[in-house]
Parts: sequence; structure tokens; C-alpha cells
Amino acid sequence: MSANRWARPELSASADWSASWSQKNGTISSGGDRLAVPICCHWGDGPGARSVPVRVLCRREVTATASKGSSWRAWTTAANATSLWQGVAATFAFDLTASLREVVKDIVMRLPELAHIRVEQLHIGITRARRRGTGLLARITPMRFPGGKLWARYGNTLCTIQRYWRDGVELLYLLAFCVPRFLDLSFDEKMVTILHELCHISHAFDGDLHRHSGRYCLHTHSRKAYDRRMALLARAYLNTGPEERLLAFLRLRSRELLQRYPVLVAEWLPNPRIIPWPVNVSPEHDGQ
Repeated sequence: MSANRWARPELSASADWSASWSQKNGTISSGGDRLAVPICCHWGDGPGARSVPVRVLCRREVTATASKGSSWRAWTTAANATSLWQGVAATFAFDLTASLREVVKDIVMRLPELAHIRVEQLHIGITRARRRGTGLLARITPMRFPGGKLWARYGNTLCTIQRYWRDGVELLYLLAFCVPRFLDLSFDEKMVTILHELCHISHAFDGDLHRHSGRYCLHTHSRKAYDRRMALLARAYLNTGPEERLLAFLRLRSRELLQRYPVLVAEWLPNPRIIPWPVNVSPEHDGQ
């Protein structure tokens, strides 16, 4: 379980400040053939939006192209995703993103402690756990700097952060579960993990994390005590009587899910990049 905090960006010792703002495509480019960094990224439906990248966890026999050392296949292009859904997945796939989103929506609806969360601005996806066993279970990534700001100074450098839209709605948080490690937890551990990450979201829902007072601002002085509070919150949610159909998949581990569904599919978005801003470009442009 983790909450991504913005670290000081790695800045070149000889930064190229010849970059210019491109209002046409919302990117910073610096001439030549260097790849531009998009300030605004749009996925899903709408003009100019790209297909949402997905990741697939499947049984090895489903696809002959799966590597021998892993049961993962990453489908990041529209053509691959369309081919997947029209093939085996159209009949047998289990959509982890949709199922997890329904659970999160139900939690937010039933628990007043999380009523500030707007699920439509929270992207729920997965990231790959390269090995089973101990390690990161999930992470929440804020799409703003501390205080909900779009701009921050690191020394003398003014920086901004990429902005993401999904189906025309701007995303303020990225919640990613590490699969298959998350799926191999017990049901109670999965519920604690989900609530652990949701409670990192700021009460202002401004794109920043909820910060406690003191040195240990994310998990207070004791992470174990923090998780005990999350267990109590999970029990409070279960006592409200949620529908079992929403939670049934959380009672299964990855191998059990793959026995029922040859393919598990979920959305994946890259972490946003922190971008040093050219000194000769005004930051007043809102990036939209």
C-alpha cells in the first residue's frame, strides 16, 4: 500500500529553455525531432481522445503469443484492445476495472467518512506486480501538488504536472492495484487495502493527498495502527449490508478467478510526469 508523493524532478544540468507552448496540441516541444511531452492527455470517448490502455492477465493457453516466463500480455493499442474484446475476451473476460469501480462507488455511498470522494474523477486500474509474495499492494497517485496546486517551484525551477481526462472528465487521482499480488490477498486484506488507499484522498478532493499533522503525514506515527483503523472502517462498511454480488470476486484469489475466466482485463494509465516549465513561457495558460 502506498501513496505516491511528488519528489524533486530530475532536471538536466543544461536545461533546454528553447521550448515553446503549443496551444494547438497542448504540448511542450523544443525543436528538432525530440518527442513532445503532452500537457493534457485525453482517453476514452471524444474528439482527439486515445483508447484507454489495458492490461490483461490470462491463462497461458488462451494466447499462443504469451511469453513463457509470464502469463501477462499488455495490450496498449486500440487495434490490440479491439482484437482482444472481439475474440476470447468478448465472451470470457472478467473486467477488473468495472468490478472494482462498483465496489468503490458502493463504499463511498455507504460510508460518510468517504462522502467527499467523486468516483467519476478517480481512475481505477491496475499495475503489474512482477513477483508474488510481499511488496506493494496498491497505490494512489495525486494529480496535483500539495494544496491542490498545478504549479510548484523546485529551487528556481517552476514545474507543472500533466493533466488527464477520461471521457471528458478530468481525473484528480489514479488508484492502481498491483495484480496478481492484490488478488492473492484474503477478502479482509483486500477490503483494508481498498479503504487504506481511499483514505489517502484529501477531504477537499482537490487532487492532493490527505495529510496528517506531524512528521508522518500520510500514515501517522504507526502504519499498523492506521491499518487497524482501516479494518474497523471495513467492518463498518460490511455492517451496512452491501450486495454480495459486488464483493463476490474479492473472495477469490487470482488462480480461482482464472479458473472461472480465462482472461482478466483492466485499465492502466501511466503516472503523470512533472514537467519543468520554460522560463520564457507564461504559465497563465490553463492547459485546457
